[in-house]
Amino acid sequence: MKIFSRLFLAYSVCVLLAGYVNVGTFISILIAIAFVYIAQSNNNNVKRILKYILTVYFSILGLFIIFLYSNVKYESNNSKNVNGILVLGSGLNFGETPSKEGKLRLNKAIKYANKFPHLPIYLTGGKGIDEKLAESTAFKKYLLDNGISVSRIHTEDFSTSTKENFYYTKELLKKEGNNYDTFFLVTSDFHMLRAKLIAKHFDINVIPVATATNIFTLPINLFREEIAFIKTLIFDLN
Repeated sequence: MKIFSRLFLAYSVCVLLAGYVNVGTFISILIAIAFVYIAQSNNNNVKRILKYILTVYFSILGLFIIFLYSNVKYESNNSKNVNGILVLGSGLNFGETPSKEGKLRLNKAIKYANKFPHLPIYLTGGKGIDEKLAESTAFKKYLLDNGISVSRIHTEDFSTSTKENFYYTKELLKKEGNNYDTFFLVTSDFHMLRAKLIAKHFDINVIPVATATNIFTLPINLFREEIAFIKTLIFDLN
């Protein structure tokens, strides 16, 4: 237990120092502290409570992961009735360039843009409080730098959440006079299940083409996504 607790704490510190700061990071730190306490404390009552909480938490997380990855698809050749490629935003490095996660999504979008050159590309993502420009603007520059024609790129730069990604994309489609309703959906694998639920809420049909998540950041992203998924079920689908 002591070795495991120290490894978990070391991982939490590493992701924090690497700049991955989100809810999942802090959940990871709390879990690490709980493991360290269990390993070193003599207070059996508190240790018993913490063990119970951790057992319940990881049991729920395990079921969530099984359900999550049983519904993920990474590729699709079915372009029938597809109107476009929809890329969901992610954070920016130093507030102005796509993160590693964002680049994975953009590279997948480029792959499908080249595979289906008739499809327009819709980029989502507004400007976060720590960002110098909208995520969709940074994403657009990345696509242009990689040979995608500007005429194919459409952006919405208001959204700050997954729900808003779809809401403002829907508004953009209305503004353009397009009745597009079916898209290749590009986002990270851990995020795809929740994104599909929200897309359905907005009557947008999606064909998932997920990107694989870096193994280093996967734990904190799963910790965060579990909470976000519960929030979506309670607040975002009404």
